[in-house]
Amino acid sequence: MKKSGISGQTTQQCHSLWAFKQCLYIGFFDIDEYVNMQQHKSIPEFLASEVSENIGSIALCDRDFYNPDNKPTNSFNFLKIYNCDKIILDKRHKHFVIPKKVQVISVHHILLGKPMHIVNENKAYFNHYLFLNKLTRGKNKTSMKDNSIDVHTKNLF
Repeated sequence: MKKSGISGQTTQQCHSLWAFKQCLYIGFFDIDEYVNMQQHKSIPEFLASEVSENIGSIALCDRDFYNPDNKPTNSFNFLKIYNCDKIILDKRHKHFVIPKKVQVISVHHILLGKPMHIVNENKAYFNHYLFLNKLTRGKNKTSMKDNSIDVHTKNLF
């Protein structure tokens, strides 16, 4: 398997695996990525429904979100921006890793340990708000919209 090329992030993730080996799960997500559960109300409930003996992580597919109209992103306003692409099923997964079952992870892939379990996108995926951490990206105009995160954010507004 090809290495990620992001050695700092890989080093951080592997350090976390070893430092927190006794944890049930470690979520490896970036600050602009949010879990979007489609069938559960809480992350612990969701994780319990997906875990099995033979997996090293619960991996979520990616859905990229854009802000082509430069809507406000302060506070939690970015969660009301719904422009997006189709869910990416075959790459760029992010994980809830089971540290006792994984020795080496490199951003989107388990390199040593039990295999990742890819969650069906009808159960959950992660929203990647591309426009949050880099001003020059995330401006794509799309006709697709996804407001399904609203069920989890109604108390924020």
